[in-house]
Amino acid sequence: MICPVFGDQFFYGHYCYEKGVGPKPVPFRQLTSSKLVAGFEILRLESVKKSAETMAKAFSCENGVEEGVRCFYKHLPLKHMVCDVSLYLKGDRTLTAKRWCQDCELKLSILADEIIHSMPENMGHYRTEYQFMKVGLSMNRCFIG
Repeated sequence: MICPVFGDQFFYGHYCYEKGVGPKPVPFRQLTSSKLVAGFEILRLESVKKSAETMAKAFSCENGVEEGVRCFYKHLPLKHMVCDVSLYLKGDRTLTAKRWCQDCELKLSILADEIIHSMPENMGHYRTEYQFMKVGLSMNRCFIG
């Protein structure tokens, strides 16, 4: 029985419920003794046990760490993370974008920013810290936006 508190626990609670391996999740703050007993009764059902066995067999056939790393890199938004100038360097040397120049409309590494904006004609350009995503936590959820 999943009693989510924060982060991805809410997602996985609903996932387990939808897959038939557990009762509907009950957020920890809403947990009562009667909800806990009802959840345990559902967990004792033969259909839930069978679904859990099927899921366990499926999980045993996969390498979770390897799959997680593969998914992470597959969805990593590299084109949004790389310094625009470093894409033109010889070889495989790309640099991470750390600054945004509004006037040049470029994502820049610290080195590229210093070189470009040391030129007198570019010294007055408006530049800010560059972040592709802002990630934050609250007490009840995690957000990326």
